[in-house]
Amino acid sequence: MYLKSIVLENVGPIPRIDLALPFEGERRLPTVLVGTNGSGKTTLLSFIVNALIAFKQLVFEDAEVESNRVFRVRSGLFLRGGAHFYHAKLQFHDALSLEEWVLDRTRKAFETEVESKPADEGWKTIGESESDSIKTSPETQAPPFGKRPEPKLAKLFSENVVLYFPSDRFEPPDWLNSQSLSAELQFPEPVTTKGFTARRIFARSLLKPTLDWFQSVALDQFLTDFKQTQLQISTAPGDPPTPFKALLKVPGRDTEIMNAVMAILGRVLASDGTNINLGLDNRNSRRFSATLGAPEKPIRNIPNLLGLSAGQSALLCLFANIVRDFDLAGAQFSKLDEIRGIVLIDEADLHLHLDFQFQVLPELMKMFPKVQFIVTAHSPMFVGELACPRFLIHSL
Repeated sequence: MYLKSIVLENVGPIPRIDLALPFEGERRLPTVLVGTNGSGKTTLLSFIVNALIAFKQLVFEDAEVESNRVFRVRSGLFLRGGAHFYHAKLQFHDALSLEEWVLDRTRKAFETEVESKPADEGWKTIGESESDSIKTSPETQAPPFGKRPEPKLAKLFSENVVLYFPSDRFEPPDWLNSQSLSAELQFPEPVTTKGFTARRIFARSLLKPTLDWFQSVALDQFLTDFKQTQLQISTAPGDPPTPFKALLKVPGRDTEIMNAVMAILGRVLASDGTNINLGLDNRNSRRFSATLGAPEKPIRNIPNLLGLSAGQSALLCLFANIVRDFDLAGAQFSKLDEIRGIVLIDEADLHLHLDFQFQVLPELMKMFPKVQFIVTAHSPMFVGELACPRFLIHSL
């Protein structure tokens, strides 16, 4: 599920943008949208999210937005000053698309009263007495036939990460005593009912539930990736072998998830590739600790990962969420570079020191070559690192 192109015309501050997303063979090259405040970066992302939610509504009953409703309001209020229409057209792989038109008057009046008409004649599909339209392919299922999960889309959602990290994705600091936030600081439980899902396109960078999920993976590993076997051993030459039971590690899905998150954490905490070891306290505290360097001679100890800085936490949670969403989809993978999908990040450089902007964030993105990253940023340092053939930089 990858975006191929997006055309926006007369939307808010954007006069026109016609953007073809970059691919290099099988590699989905990240796209970075750069611009001043108010230039339309978030507006552009909102149209992509609108399309993804519209597709999700064709598969699941419990998408973030109710059936037959839209995430992004269609209104003449969002017309660029002096324009008589706005137009959005998004083309995805797998023959998925969304097209939206908004006129400043009814189509009949627009046809007779407006002299400079759009070159694209898609607006002519609007009803004479209407002023807007939205069309998806596959088409939205309308009553009275009821919803039937669209099989092609159902398969795509089961095989792809689909996430949007808005600019307000961050959590309060760990020292804040606020019980009212407890409901927000949780991941939804997996859902097995057909037509429903616990997966959400809207994602948050929340450290505590991320570590709770990682703890569950670590504990599940002992149930799924260790198998009991019986061995024979002789204590001395000539003695009869004595049978005993042992646990053998058989790497499986949970081990691969552990390795993936460890690789992300290692990049966040030690940009030079220093070895990292994790520790998990007993059930009375259940906190993760980390040691950088060899256990016998550590370079640095982190007694509690809940104490990570805002920037470290933001990056760990963001990229661990990609792994978690792929896991929740049930898709098979054995390493990070097999994870695929589309991830949108608004203001990707928030909370990040120049070193994190210039080195760590780009390196983390490169760890997911089959994920299409479409991000917005303000930082010239971030853009400077990504300004190479492996990334597309587009200024708004």
